[in-house]
Amino acid sequence: HKLGAGLHELFLSVTADRTGVPFVAFVAAERSKIVVSDVDGTLTSSEKAYWATVAWDKVATPQPSAAKALAAAAAKGYQVIYVTARGGQFTDDTRRWLASNGFPQGPVRLAPTAMVIPGKRTVDYKSKVLEPLVKSFELVAGVGNRASDISAYTNAGLAADRIFIKLPEFTDELRDDLAANKATGIGHYDELVAKMPHL
Repeated sequence: HKLGAGLHELFLSVTADRTGVPFVAFVAAERSKIVVSDVDGTLTSSEKAYWATVAWDKVATPQPSAAKALAAAAAKGYQVIYVTARGGQFTDDTRRWLASNGFPQGPVRLAPTAMVIPGKRTVDYKSKVLEPLVKSFELVAGVGNRASDISAYTNAGLAADRIFIKLPEFTDELRDDLAANKATGIGHYDELVAKMPHL
């Protein structure tokens, strides 16, 4: 059976007892437009918000209007793809959190290890994830909150005026890159909502 374009929730089973794994398949025409977003510190209230939910059973709150900004991208026909340095064992938690906070549904790419350390390892991991995406799809915008996000999106060929970095959590880390106009800093997601029609 051939799947039509869009997102499809599927279940893969290769055993007689029908155990398996659920997953989301993304089927799209070549050169479809995508928006890629980081999660921790970009969509959550801080970089460490999710880890507090894992360690202390707290609830990670979203950045104000972040869901609205990505919904504006989806309304324009762009597929949102989430790329995070969280480990793959947190896939279900991540999907539930995104859905319960009003973020548009999209593929979620998580790291093959429990967590990728910020810095060069994160740049390498995200660049590796983005490389096949930009071969098949048109990357319209990238959203993040760290210098590693700027580097990964730049490596993927995204122009600086299409790289949006949420401030102010890592202002010191980002100061040189922003001063060099390698990305666009945003203090609130309403700024991104306003830019979305012009991308």
